[in-house]
Amino acid sequence: MKHYKYILIVFAFLCSFNYSNAYLQNNQIKDKINQLKKIKLIDILRLDENNVDKFFARYGEQERKLEEQRLQLNNSINQLEQAIHNNAAKKEIQQLVQNIHIKDIALVNATIEKQKALKSLLDDQQYAKLIVFEYQFMTKLQKALIDKKKKKNYE
Repeated sequence: MKHYKYILIVFAFLCSFNYSNAYLQNNQIKDKINQLKKIKLIDILRLDENNVDKFFARYGEQERKLEEQRLQLNNSINQLEQAIHNNAAKKEIQQLVQNIHIKDIALVNATIEKQKALKSLLDDQQYAKLIVFEYQFMTKLQKALIDKKKKKNYE
């Protein structure tokens, strides 16, 4: 019996270690993506040294607000998923769906606010490039990763 307790403790420790390691790796991936995003933005927008600091200070502030909205939306989606799994009442599910709609609108509004907050730091051409970049960055990144994986599999 003592042997099983020892194995259970070691297993719990390893699981917690793997969870924290996965969390750390996820944050490292996010950091790398954000670094790539910054480099691409500097290049695309042709930001000079004077404007880089101001731009990214405001950009970071707005990104944090957006991330908060994304988290709230994801939490609402998780609540709805759990309610579906638990066969919740129709009224509860309707309320959760309505809450998701509200969170989704808040996310769109935060995106627009981010764009407006950055507009004052950019000329019209840079602003237009920012809008295009923001909408295309993740799609292009995903495509590049898929292409890289396909290429690696063919070798």
